[in-house]
Amino acid sequence: MPPSISVIVPVLNGAAFVAKAIRSALSQTRTDLEVVVVDNGSTDATWSIVCGMAAQDGRIRAAQAPDQRGAAAARNVCLALARGEWIAVLDADDEMHPTRLHRLLDFAAGRGADLVADNLYLVDGDGNVLRTVWDAATLPDSVDAAEYILRNLASWRQPDLGWAKPVFRRRLVDGTGLRYHTGLRLGEDSQFLFSLLRAGTVLHLLPEPLYCYAQCLGSLAQTWSEDDLRALLEVNRAEIDAAAANGRLRAALLRQRDSLQVQLVHFAFVDAVKRGRLDRAVGLALGHPPVLPRIAHFGMQSLRKRLPRWRYDWA
Repeated sequence: MPPSISVIVPVLNGAAFVAKAIRSALSQTRTDLEVVVVDNGSTDATWSIVCGMAAQDGRIRAAQAPDQRGAAAARNVCLALARGEWIAVLDADDEMHPTRLHRLLDFAAGRGADLVADNLYLVDGDGNVLRTVWDAATLPDSVDAAEYILRNLASWRQPDLGWAKPVFRRRLVDGTGLRYHTGLRLGEDSQFLFSLLRAGTVLHLLPEPLYCYAQCLGSLAQTWSEDDLRALLEVNRAEIDAAAANGRLRAALLRQRDSLQVQLVHFAFVDAVKRGRLDRAVGLALGHPPVLPRIAHFGMQSLRKRLPRWRYDWA
């Protein structure tokens, strides 16, 4: 009989932490699961560790990606191998509370939901809890595709819903062609979740934090390269065209486009400052007023890093 839940774990050079992630999946109070681990071309001892664990526990299914084509491609291999009715996403450097899958599937059953996620604990490199990612009092009960986009527009100042680690029914991707976008180096998790929502699903959110998200203090900002942003803009343009008949979703996507374009102006501003082209930097700032809050935010970040006595909260 196939397992009820497939926990998918793509990994690249995770020898220092992948065993901990896998153990957190195997320790779930829901035992009717499999753990699908796909090694994405590791050059350290990752594959040896995973194979050793698989030899000890038959619930682990290990595979190697054909070549190192990025995290999105590795996740797609995971999806192809998953046999469970439900699929849970677990990053190789993260952990789940032992009751997480039990709680989320009960939550899904109570809502009649096909797509759920929970709050997150943000932890440092030593596993110490820093805080919860979202304020439970302000976390929405559920979001559709348009609301999801709108709540992600301020991701440079605060964690957006793209951080959510979804648990979803496999039928949402079986036969639909929905997969992680391999053309994105960053933001592929968020884009995949959006693609599920765009297909008509609603994301139901449990305010209780049951997932430990590993993040080093001082590197919490989503850092994008210019090429990353242009790739996201290309995807956004295609989504705008596809949403022509859905006015609310199209309006949200247009706001996302504007946000991405502001980020590109900010890159140009930073480049001008680095090159000593202060006249160009001032011209960019004054010519594009929406970029001013970003300039102020990241300027304050830079100052805080240089003044250790300041407490570094969100950056």
